[in-house]
Formats: sequence, structure tokens, C-alpha cells
Amino acid sequence: MMNYQNLTQTLQRAGVPLEAAEAHAIVCGFVCGSQGAKADQLWLDQMFEEIDMADVLAQECKSLLLQLKNQAMQSINSPEFEFAPLLPDDDESIEIRAGAMKHWCDGFLFGLGLSGYSRRVSPEAREFLQDLIAISRLQTDASPNEEQETAYAEVVEYIRVGVLLINESQFRATEATGGAGGRNESQFRADTGRRKDRH
Repeated sequence: MMNYQNLTQTLQRAGVPLEAAEAHAIVCGFVCGSQGAKADQLWLDQMFEEIDMADVLAQECKSLLLQLKNQAMQSINSPEFEFAPLLPDDDESIEIRAGAMKHWCDGFLFGLGLSGYSRRVSPEAREFLQDLIAISRLQTDASPNEEQETAYAEVVEYIRVGVLLINESQFRATEATGGAGGRNESQFRADTGRRKDRH
């Protein structure tokens, strides 16, 4: 996975007002929602709004973001369920990590909306999107403790599995108008559950 600090610094040097978590989330939301049917320029235009794309630092940032998108696409569609949201390392404070997680939720919802995703998704997928809105509005306690660490890890895992569910649900909604669907959703949940049990 791409280094969080390196991506954040590259975004800042280019003048993009995002940190790595939100940028990764926008890309992931776009990947899930568009299923490859929309041009990258849509999300790039949003990130580089009012930034001179002829600038060397902007070009460097664009190149890194396209790498990020390719990595996101591969991990989200991996049969081994390799996807994970890009968040600060565990040695950062719980306040910083929880704040980044909230920005990740906002970014994913934005990227999904930008993609023009089909709303013909499963009830489980719709519930997950509502949960992302709630997570993005959570208040965090700056005092670290074991209970907070456990809760944080559980929410990150919920986001990870939920994104895979959105991708699968959107894939089936897309295929419904032009071909065979994806995996059976109950099989998808069983597969992700087995992966979780291995960790």
C-alpha cells in the first residue's frame, strides 16, 4: 500500500487541499461507483480545481494519484480481499487516526457520488452508506485508552468490508443491464467472513 505520509506531502506540495486518507477514499468511491465506465479526469478535475496542471509538482502529484487509483482498483477487486482504507500508522495518536478515518468516510461518499453510481444496490449496501455518514460525524475523545483502540480497529474493519460490499453490489447493479451478475452476495459475505477469521 502507498505510504500515507509521502502521499500527504505530495498533495500538499501540489496545493491539493486533501490528506492521503481523503484522497484515497475519493479514488476508492469512484472506482466502486463507476466500475471502470467513467474517465479518471472526473475525479482529477475535482482534486486539482484551480491548480495549474502545467506545474511540475501538480504533474508529480497526478502521476502518484493515478498509481493510487490503480492500486485501489486492484485491491478492491482482489479475490483475496486485500483492500484496506489508507489511514495513518498505528503509532499516530488515536485522535489523528480517528480524524483521518472520518475524512476517509467523507471522501468515499464524495467519490461514489461523483461516479454516478447506481442506486439499485442492496439494502445492506444502503445501510453501510448511512453508517459512513454517521461515522464521519462522530466526536472523538483525545484521551487514548484500550477501549478506543478496540473500537477504532472494529470500525476500520467494518469500513473495509463495507467497501467491498458496495463494490460487489454496484457490480451486480451494473451487470444487471448488460450481462451476468457478480458473485452471489451471501457467498461474498461468507468469503469476507472467512478472510476476517484468518486475521
